[in-house]
Amino acid sequence: MPFDPFRPRRSRAAPPATLAWLLLTLLAASTASAKRAAPAAVPPVVHEGVRYEAPHWASESPCGQTGGCVAAYDAQSGALRWHVTLYAEVQDPKLERDVQDVFITRLSISGGQLRATDERRRRWAVDLNTHRVSRDDDRVCAVTGTSLGGAATAVVALRAWRRRRGARTSPPRT
Repeated sequence: MPFDPFRPRRSRAAPPATLAWLLLTLLAASTASAKRAAPAAVPPVVHEGVRYEAPHWASESPCGQTGGCVAAYDAQSGALRWHVTLYAEVQDPKLERDVQDVFITRLSISGGQLRATDERRRRWAVDLNTHRVSRDDDRVCAVTGTSLGGAATAVVALRAWRRRRGARTSPPRT
């Protein structure tokens, strides 16, 4: 039978299994491209009439960047006293912005310093008088009592372990 463009064609409905497969594929694709969850709110810390906050978003941050900012407000009036940037926001243009954002997860006051921890478990200290920012990742070595970085602490601990066990033994495997 020759092709007749004016003759109506019979339409076939897709079988239910095909429709279900298409629906599941679209649902999986939308879930795979989902953005990261919003960061949890960090409760502010109040110390000597000053409220310290870690705003997450650039629109509400006096530092003008997403994450990495700590702001000090007067507890009575709410006026901004000062703010510091703990770490610079560095973005890779090849990746989505939201998966690169690093937010502060915890604030506390200890020893005249405001301590902050971010999502990568890096710790920061802000001197409350000078507003100087420093990394607070140092550990105190149990052997020497000195403050050392993570790799140096591991080396000192390994040497102490070897002294206890004997000079030629190897460390335990994990």
